Amino acid sequence: MLSRLIIIMLTALLLSCANNGKQSTTDNAKVQRGLQRVVQQLPIQSKQRTALVIGNADYSGASYLENPENDANDLAEKLKKLNFKLINDSALLNANKHEIKRAVREFKQQLKHGGLGLFFYAGHGMQINGTNYLIPLGAKFQSKADVENDAVKLNWILAELEEAKNPINFILLDACRDNPFKSFRGGSKGLAESRAPVGSLISFATSPGSVASDGVGQRNSPYTAGLLQALDQKGLEVLSLFKSVRRSVKKSTQNQKVTWESHSLTDDIYFNGLPVNKAAEQQAVLEQLKQIRAQQKQTEQQLARALKQQELATNNQ
Repeated sequence: MLSRLIIIMLTALLLSCANNGKQSTTDNAKVQRGLQRVVQQLPIQSKQRTALVIGNADYSGASYLENPENDANDLAEKLKKLNFKLINDSALLNANKHEIKRAVREFKQQLKHGGLGLFFYAGHGMQINGTNYLIPLGAKFQSKADVENDAVKLNWILAELEEAKNPINFILLDACRDNPFKSFRGGSKGLAESRAPVGSLISFATSPGSVASDGVGQRNSPYTAGLLQALDQKGLEVLSLFKSVRRSVKKSTQNQKVTWESHSLTDDIYFNGLPVNKAAEQQAVLEQLKQIRAQQKQTEQQLARALKQQELATNNQ
């Protein structure tokens, strides 16, 4: 009789363990799904942010630009407030080719740690045969070949950022100006269209082939002024942010200039905090994950007790 009772108890315990094991597996799957949801909804602002900000204005042999130094300094300060770590801890002003390339390489090394990257350039830029170039200080061009050799090719910068393999990069160019050098006439107006690498957004101060302008008598260019205003808006998703910049530029230039972007972004990104509904949604997911973990812990405790009872029953046989 006692043996039959022990057998019945063991059978019940084994069934309990099996059911608890299934339940534990189910809970583990729920935990994994919950974690995936949380990771997917983690705002990019919680990750590392790195920026390289360049402003070139004091050109020799070319027209002086009023705004780029102010544009770079003002944006650098704004980005610091938004938790960006700046290369050199400040804007890079009036840089030659060597200084720009060195800063880009340092920028790439920082981006290899992951997170979000932002590159901003204000200054002279031009295109030759459909290739875009940023003009460093100290450049003296007599021919197209000089530009190809002495300017900084935008495609080189994009390749460096792509090599960093961080998930998201922004390239902001307030540089769509005509050939500023009187020593030769070549190339086309403005900058050419550039395709954004995967996970990137390229923003131009005006549309391809058009010429941007300085903010005459103003502290900032129309593009940077609009960008600074948009960055002050909390909870603004990044694509909406650049739409806001576009509206601002159109208004300040009496519809003469229209900003332009190329992007391959797949996630919602916020520079200045999540909107209220997104924050609430993330909090709800975190609460759900806590509940799943509590259920998992309870199931594991039940399983441990059942296994202990089974062991005691076996020893008493």
